[in-house]
Amino acid sequence: MLQFVRFFSEEQACSMGGTAFIGMISITGLESSDAPLQEGWGTVLRLKFDDVEKEWQGYIPMTEEQADAVIDWLAVNEDLLKGIYVHCAQGISRSAGVARFIGDTYGLLVDSQKSKDYNRHVYSLLTQRLKERKGG
Repeated sequence: MLQFVRFFSEEQACSMGGTAFIGMISITGLESSDAPLQEGWGTVLRLKFDDVEKEWQGYIPMTEEQADAVIDWLAVNEDLLKGIYVHCAQGISRSAGVARFIGDTYGLLVDSQKSKDYNRHVYSLLTQRLKERKGG
C-alpha cells in the first residue's frame, strides 16, 4: 500500500540506488535520452513530454494517453509499492504535477511549498482522465 510520494530532479533520481518497494516515474523531454537510472527499482514508468502546458513552438505537453498510462501503472502497483518517486529534468514542474496528483488521489502528503510551481496541465489532465474513467 502506498505510503509516500516524492519528486526530484533527474540528477538526484539518477544518483539514487533502486529500492524494490519504490516505483519510479521517469519523465524526460521529447528530445532527451532516457534517464540513466540505477537498477533495483520496484518498477519504472518512463514518459516523454515537454514542460509546457499547451503545444508551443514544437514542444508537446503530456497527452491523454500518457495520463492514462500513469493511472494504469498506479492501479497495477498501488498495493505492491510503499512509495513512488517521480523525476523530471529539474524536479520542479512536471514531476511536481504528477506527485501532487498521486498525493491527492491516495491521500499522501506532498510538500506544498516545494511543489508550488507544478505543471497545471499535467495535474489537471491526470485528474480529468481519472474522473472520466471512473464515470464522473
